[in-house]
Amino acid sequence: MVNYVPYSSNFAGGTCYVQAQDVLSYMQVNDQAQQSDYDLLAQTLIPIACDYIDRVAGTTWGLKQKVQDVKSIGKPMSAGFYLIGAPVYLEYFPVVDYHTVTTSAVSTLQSLQIWNGISYQEWVGFVFENRNGNFWVDKEAGIVYIIGWWWYMGYEFRATYYYGFNVAGTIHMPGDVKEFALLKSAQLWLDSQRYTAVVSQGIGGIEMTMQYNRLEKRIKELEQYFAGFRTVQGSFLP
Repeated sequence: MVNYVPYSSNFAGGTCYVQAQDVLSYMQVNDQAQQSDYDLLAQTLIPIACDYIDRVAGTTWGLKQKVQDVKSIGKPMSAGFYLIGAPVYLEYFPVVDYHTVTTSAVSTLQSLQIWNGISYQEWVGFVFENRNGNFWVDKEAGIVYIIGWWWYMGYEFRATYYYGFNVAGTIHMPGDVKEFALLKSAQLWLDSQRYTAVVSQGIGGIEMTMQYNRLEKRIKELEQYFAGFRTVQGSFLP
């Protein structure tokens, strides 16, 4: 087997859930793999696969930032006779507290801007964040509740925030996350080998098209499962 160059499990903007040797071992091509195969997987295909998983699931098993998540503010929700605010469902969850470097202040969101009819008005650091204030955040669900909704219903909302599980590396990553990343990365790599395949075929091997289709079937099953992580996004509009 080639002596490949190791790489970090992190890439710009996210976390890799598998390593190149995992993918090539799964495909049973370690002995035939070249350094270029490891490089392609580590630098390009695995990050693509992991980003794809995060978009499907609406979360990440690492830490990422969403810049200007734009939604519309809709109708309020109530608990009995008590209005809890107009819910705005963020694109990603769970929300991770933002720590201001210069002041050591902590807020749930890095930025929350509300369109007031003329311009965007920044709320973080300027209005109160709590259930009796102007807004509050259900961090686990990724929902921002706007208080005083009657002033803002139908207006735009844009937020910048950090999100993800396993922020400090203390939460175990579910096995199906690794399976999804492994199979999606293998599928991308197999597609890249369509002209110069090192995959065993014929006697003792599985034809490439069959392998690709088998991967595709299981990936579709995992996509449906992970898509169920977030069933609702956006707002309850009037």
